[in-house]
Amino acid sequence: MRMSELYVGSESDVSFRALGPGDTEAYRKLRLQAVSECPLEFGRTLSDMLHLPEEYFSNQLTRTENSAVIGAFHKDTLIAVACVARSRMPYLSHKAEIWGVYVAPSYRRAGVGKRLMQQALQFIESVLGLRQVTLCVNADNKAAISVYQSVGFNLVGIEPKALLMDGVYCDEGLMVHAF
Repeated sequence: MRMSELYVGSESDVSFRALGPGDTEAYRKLRLQAVSECPLEFGRTLSDMLHLPEEYFSNQLTRTENSAVIGAFHKDTLIAVACVARSRMPYLSHKAEIWGVYVAPSYRRAGVGKRLMQQALQFIESVLGLRQVTLCVNADNKAAISVYQSVGFNLVGIEPKALLMDGVYCDEGLMVHAF
């Protein structure tokens, strides 16, 4: 990617909100882009995702008292997402998990990912009232790890060969944020 392709607008050009079923098409498009670009990070192939019905995506956008998908928008275009959910298991319900984080390539290195994570953490702390959140990240994705560390996550462990896709193993890092 050339520097001329990077987003250079102001922070006020990007807004954040929880997505809803009306955002299904934009969310599906961004998820397909994410999986196409980095299937190892998402553990899916594009061909897997293309066969999923629209309900799969709209169900993820149905906000509950325990979950939300936070989106970042540049004007009317969805450019980044982070999914947040409190664990459904009673002995894990004191914490949430963040998953499916993706920032469109031209908006990387512009602070969008950091602000998106701050929005997700604010939702977890103030709306869900939780004190801890976890996430998993491809251990080779140094840029993502750096963003997560910048908002207070700590890398607490690495699972070797956590994912196998097309004969390629991927180590996965477990990160924890405590409020």
